[in-house]
Order: sequence, then C-alpha cells, then structure tokens
Amino acid sequence: MNSQEAKFTLQSYRPGTDDDNDPIFQEALSIVERDSELARWFDEDSRFDAEVRAKLAEIEPPSELPTTILAGMRASALHPSREINNILEE
Repeated sequence: MNSQEAKFTLQSYRPGTDDDNDPIFQEALSIVERDSELARWFDEDSRFDAEVRAKLAEIEPPSELPTTILAGMRASALHPSREINNILEE
C-alpha cells in the first residue's frame, strides 16, 4: 500500500471501533507513522471528522421520526406498483 492508497483507506477509518483491529487500517496507519505529509493530512481529517461527529451528536431527531419512517415503509410495501408507475411516468 502506498501513501495515496493509505489516504483513500483512512477516509473511511473510524477510530475507537473495530477498524482498529482491521489489518487494512493497521497497514494504512503504519504508513501514517512513516509519511509526515500523510500524517498532517490524517490529523486534519481526523479533527474535521471529530467536529462533524460532535455537531451531529447535538441533533435530536423529532420523536415522531421512527413512526413516520415505518408508516412510509408500510405504505410503500402495500402499493409497490404505484411506486413503479410513478418512476416510469417521470
């Protein structure tokens, strides 16, 4: 794996998860230790991801959201031909 491949791989890395035990991520992280430019990028990318996670954690979904989603799923399941017809008419 080269630095570019490591960068691509690390874009989907989630620290503190099972990713830490995945050999592909371990290899990419080992390249970070040897490549100072990649290390700078990884540090910036990790900080950005942490900020986004923190902002998303502040959002409280509406209490009726699960019910609304399930109702929509049931309606679609009851009338699949309507969905297909709507798509074909577009």
